[in-house]
Amino acid sequence: MCIYCTTNNYRKIYEQHHGAIPVDDLGRTYEIHHRDGDHHNNDPSNLQCVSVQEHYDIHYAQEDWGACFCIAKRLKLTKEQISDLIRAHNRNQTGPNNPFWGRTHSEFSKSLMSAANKGRKMSEEAKRKMSLSHKGRTTWNKGIPMTDAMKDKLRQNAVMTNIKTWQVIYPSGVSHIVTDRVQFCKDHNLHYGAVSKWTRQGKPYMGYLFKEIKTIPSEKPSDPQL
Repeated sequence: MCIYCTTNNYRKIYEQHHGAIPVDDLGRTYEIHHRDGDHHNNDPSNLQCVSVQEHYDIHYAQEDWGACFCIAKRLKLTKEQISDLIRAHNRNQTGPNNPFWGRTHSEFSKSLMSAANKGRKMSEEAKRKMSLSHKGRTTWNKGIPMTDAMKDKLRQNAVMTNIKTWQVIYPSGVSHIVTDRVQFCKDHNLHYGAVSKWTRQGKPYMGYLFKEIKTIPSEKPSDPQL
């Protein structure tokens, strides 16, 4: 808060100390940039009046892609330029740079999410929109040759997948042997990713407890009928 202006509004602070904020030829007001990057430091000497383009250029040079994306809303950028900004911003949000890095949900928040998603199904309209959004898009690895190491890893994963069977304990207590966990999740309206996570923790998901049974391919049992 400015000790002279008794306000936290940095634009008002700038106007009271430096005069009116100008307008460009397109009718857009100039923006107020914090020189040291601290938006809580509203000292008049820390405030700089710049055009929208100048403000964008400052943050672009600093590789502050999040700020660039916000400022870009006032600029006439192409869809490709906006997409490039989003990709650059997302790359900066990986690993330790992610604000949620190292944080986990509490048991209470997990129970809330589980209850909110229980029984939910994707509507046909949502499926149609998702299909349209992916139409014409190419996969990220298209045209990239697969190395021998990648092929070996895929073969190893395929072998491990083939030899896995699961004992599933239903909420009713009934036990069942499953060889295709993906199909089982589809048939019982279970989220496969959540099933995998809770299985690794040895906990039931929506009442279904999965226990891995290690076998060899020739001994893999077939699904018995309940």
